[in-house]
This record gives sequence, C-alpha cells and structure tokens, in this order.
Amino acid sequence: MPTNPITAATSDTTESTCTAGTSECFAREVMPYAYALLRKARQLTRNDADAEDLTQETLLRAYAGFARLRPDSNIRAWLYRIQTNTWISTHRARLCRPPESLTGRITDDQLAHDWPCGSAACASAEVAALEHLPHDQITAALRHIDEAQRTVVYLADVEGLPYKAIAQVTGMPLGTVMSRIHRGRRALRGLLDDYARRRGYLRSADVIAADGREVDCPVRLPG
Repeated sequence: MPTNPITAATSDTTESTCTAGTSECFAREVMPYAYALLRKARQLTRNDADAEDLTQETLLRAYAGFARLRPDSNIRAWLYRIQTNTWISTHRARLCRPPESLTGRITDDQLAHDWPCGSAACASAEVAALEHLPHDQITAALRHIDEAQRTVVYLADVEGLPYKAIAQVTGMPLGTVMSRIHRGRRALRGLLDDYARRRGYLRSADVIAADGREVDCPVRLPG
C-alpha cells in the first residue's frame, strides 16, 4: 500500500488494501487525490466556488461508499466516476444526451471502429507545437470548448486515462467517448492554432497528413 501521497495520487493502478478503520483508511487512500479532484472540478465547472462544492460533494459520497469498495478497485477511477456522476446529476444533465454523429451518416460505433489514431503514424508537428504553448493559454482554451467534450478531453489529455477507462468513469459507451474526444480536440486546436502560428510553433501545413487529410491526434496538455 503506498504511503507517499504523490505516489498514491498519480498511480493508475492504486488498489484499496487498507484494513484499519474506515476513517483512517479513507484519509490514507482517498484524501491524497483531493487536489486532483479539485483540479478536474475546476475544468468541469469553470468556477472556483462550484469546483470546491463539487469536490466536497464527491468526497462525501466517496466516504459514504468507501466501506463497500472492493479491495481490488482502482481508487482514482472510482473517485473520478463519483465526481463525474455528481457533476452530471447536479449541474450538467445535458452531458447525458447522446451525441450527434460527425456527418449524420457516421455513427459513434463506426467512429470507434475506424478511429485513425491507433498507430504511431498519426503523430504530427501540431502535437509538438501545442506542447510549447503556455499552460494558462491551453487551460483558457479548454474552458471554452463544449462541456461534454471538455470532460473527456480533460480525462484523456490531462489525466492520461485510456479510452476504455474514460468510458468506465463517465458511464458512456466507448464510441461516444471517442466521438467527443475527436470533436473536443478539433475545437481546442481551432482555439489554439492562431496563437501557435503567431509564435512560429505551427505552420498551416503541419496539421495536414501526407495524403491530404486533416489528422486528429491527442493534444498533449500539461497536468
């Protein structure tokens, strides 16, 4: 069982193995994630007061259910699921609406099946360019994309969760997660392209694949 708060808060596979009392175990295994929850809450709510309320409610619900947590559970994923469900139920019910397909002819399941970013060939100069942008510039842009897309982009590109884990955390179908990440990344790029070009980080040709198609790859955001 990890005792270092930093280790506990950054591991993707942290499991609950505590055998002490509930309060002691909760403080040891869950509270190190409090700052990560607050950081995510700020991205979701775009308001410090609402973020603090969401974090507090998440921790209260987590404490209420902690005794029933399975020993092999991934604590971070469990907490993110509680937070996302709390956000949806109290502030963001629109997140539950099924997304529209990209063209009206392509379904989310088809998009998941044909997703273009599964190989290293998808890497582009755009990704490297965005890594040079100041954190506050990226954060500001992230706050301006659609709320449903912002959640999954945050989980994918800031927290580094894989698509399947995001589907589990949010309760969305995998195809829906991938569709929203696709749209969110496109929207984020649109907000950041001008800034990147003015700073000389990005050329127009950098976002075009060799065969002329626009490439959709992860936007690597600093945590």
